Amino acid sequence: MSLRIQIGLITAALASGAALIAVYPVLGDQGAKGDQVKTLLITIPAAIVISAVLFGWAIPKVLAKEASKRAKLALTSSVIGLLLAVPVFWSGLGIVFGMSGAFLTMEARDEPGDRSRITKVAFWLGALVVAFNLLINIFEPVSD
Repeated sequence: MSLRIQIGLITAALASGAALIAVYPVLGDQGAKGDQVKTLLITIPAAIVISAVLFGWAIPKVLAKEASKRAKLALTSSVIGLLLAVPVFWSGLGIVFGMSGAFLTMEARDEPGDRSRITKVAFWLGALVVAFNLLINIFEPVSD
């Protein structure tokens, strides 16, 4: 199994786990609204499908591009993850996009000329987005 597939599976698992953490406050609450349950039924599969599309189709296409374009796309993915990190932290999408941005830079780390500032920023931003999303999903207080 290639590294890309392994990372994609880990990302799908992390994103699904983050979305599943949202199940307890919704289903454990006797006063949960019906739309909250419907949202979960859309959110969890969406995180899995987006992970599959990113790691199964989009990232292999991006890896075929030259290093400078790959660095910009990695930064774009990490920024999308950052933008999704707070408003929809419970969806796991910040993890998916942050991980894809970091992964794109990891795949190219041995290539000459690919150690630009953009690549470093994309990696660290993606890694921080993933860490933030995991922490906020684990420690987010359940409101009454």
